[in-house]
Amino acid sequence: MHKAMDATELEALANDLAGSARTLASYLQGSVGPSANAPPIPLDAPANVQQARRNALKNALKIQTLLAEPAGMVQYLAVQTQMVACMQWLGNYQILACIPQTGSVCIQDVALLCTVDKVQLSRVIRMTATAGFLHETAPGHVAHTPSSALFVSKPSLGDAAMFLAERANPAALHMAQSMRDVQPSAHAFVHACEQRPRLKRQWAAYLQHVACGLPATDHHAADVLSRLDWTNLGEACVVDVGASSAHFATVLADVHQNLRVVVQISVGDSASSKLAHHSPSATAASNGRITVQTRMVGALQTVPEAAVYILRLPATATTTAPPQSPTESSMTARAAAELRAHLAVLAANSRTSLIVIPHRLLPEPGTVDADVEAAARMRDLCFFQLTNERELERSELVELISGTGNDIGHLHVVGEMRARNNVLVALGVKFQPYQLNAKPLQATF
Repeated sequence: MHKAMDATELEALANDLAGSARTLASYLQGSVGPSANAPPIPLDAPANVQQARRNALKNALKIQTLLAEPAGMVQYLAVQTQMVACMQWLGNYQILACIPQTGSVCIQDVALLCTVDKVQLSRVIRMTATAGFLHETAPGHVAHTPSSALFVSKPSLGDAAMFLAERANPAALHMAQSMRDVQPSAHAFVHACEQRPRLKRQWAAYLQHVACGLPATDHHAADVLSRLDWTNLGEACVVDVGASSAHFATVLADVHQNLRVVVQISVGDSASSKLAHHSPSATAASNGRITVQTRMVGALQTVPEAAVYILRLPATATTTAPPQSPTESSMTARAAAELRAHLAVLAANSRTSLIVIPHRLLPEPGTVDADVEAAARMRDLCFFQLTNERELERSELVELISGTGNDIGHLHVVGEMRARNNVLVALGVKFQPYQLNAKPLQATF
């Protein structure tokens, strides 16, 4: 029975892959030929073409997983280890910048220019070429491929690769040992980044590029929030807590003229130093319907009359909410502090809603594509290995919310808000007296 099920699944995946390939082939046949080092599917390709590309990669990965042998895992890891080492070597000696963007160049000339051994350079090139990174056009000559050329035109890719090789990989490989030693500190890592601009730049690039398969939190949150029925609130106040700018507030106030919006940017957030660059639109501001404030993370909410509080949970280290126990991460402590800060305003009015938007929430196993889940869990482990932080699971956040209460009741999750790809973006929360059951959250709050 198991083999029959595998055969059926394999056939379905192959058919889906073939359909996606036909869509991509049709697009490529009808488009103007790309330049030598341009990606085959440009970023401005139609949405159906981009979706076909994602589906093709997803199904190819599933087929590979079905057909792979156990020993293949070790070989795969060994190959990837060497790829990372080669990328670091190329970066250290600035090899990529010495290869012209178009045409080929003699490997001997590159070796002389970069003061490296020709034989070693040739071996590294041939290794990376197996993954489509650089190309030996003829014996002794090398040229860029679309992938390697991007590392020259987009330096952040090189920064991300160097961080992977110099920081992320060593930290990952020492995870077992670090569990027995003094564990890393989020504050120590943040301080190191502030003191070392190169490290800070590489860390930012790494987060940007390793998250490329993950949901774009701000984008998905804005999409989900825009689909809610704000008109049902009438003349009401909305508080956007922990926002990085007044952009969403401006859009909301411009579309819904009856709403007043208070934007509370966290003190210590990099955004708080850029308030002047995020001023609301002239129309909304002139009517006095948008107010921008600063607020300490965990401080009691001082706007008591809002109908909806949008709580964007903080993601970076602060000193305002230290962990309550050695096993609690400061990320969890900050989330708990923010929930406690809003307990009183929710308890005072049963109609008031809280929309909790975690910076990133680990997807429930099996609810998203395997590559998306792998990227999310890789990022989570990286945070743990570098800073002793960890990202929240859905069950942990729900438990944290339900455990926030007072003598008469507690916070209660009454609904979920998901992006179009089924990624959980936000949770709807209300105050529930101990003797009553909460009503389900509707799109109208």
